[in-house]
Amino acid sequence: MIRRWRAGALLFTWLTVARSARSESEEKPPVQPAPAATARASASAPTEPASPALEAEMEAKYKALSQVLNPRNFGAAFELGAQAEYIGPAAGASSLLFGYDAVWAQFELSTGFALGGDLPHIPDDSRSYSVGFRVGLPVHRGVRADFSLFGGGGMFIVNPTEGETFTLWQTAVGARIRVFMTPTVATAAALGGVLLVDPDEVNVLMGARPLGAAGVVYFFR
Repeated sequence: MIRRWRAGALLFTWLTVARSARSESEEKPPVQPAPAATARASASAPTEPASPALEAEMEAKYKALSQVLNPRNFGAAFELGAQAEYIGPAAGASSLLFGYDAVWAQFELSTGFALGGDLPHIPDDSRSYSVGFRVGLPVHRGVRADFSLFGGGGMFIVNPTEGETFTLWQTAVGARIRVFMTPTVATAAALGGVLLVDPDEVNVLMGARPLGAAGVVYFFR
């Protein structure tokens, strides 16, 4: 009798332990992989290089965009602008620009007021006017920009407060850069030299001056 009771007690204890272990296994959620390991694995995965077809397509698009933004493709147009010109060391001119961009060449007529009394034979209190004509030849074009060499001539009409009006002739050469913000608006900067001649003294060179200019131009396209 005692043996039967002990066997029953052992069987009851085993069933209780088994049931509790089964319930714990059902209630415990499955273990999820750590996100850090996943991120580390994805970061360490090698990236695939771009295919030759994709690289060729991107290069073709870049070339097409460069051609569209090349000033040569903007076409010919009349232009109107304003320019501040420096004729060193202390003289200059403020001018209006009227011109025509023929793509293969640039033609400009400037007219305005001369400032400063540093030019030879020009008194400080005189009223001076400037007129000039220049031709530029583009030698290089890029994306929304071009580089030109120019040459031209003009004159300073000097009206002093005392004495008669007289004229000084000028010859200018240099280079100019234009940067197009849009096909119709561009900024320009020039650098070169100017020769001044007094017509009353034939073949006498009065001065060679550095030339610098900056302006804004609008194109009627």
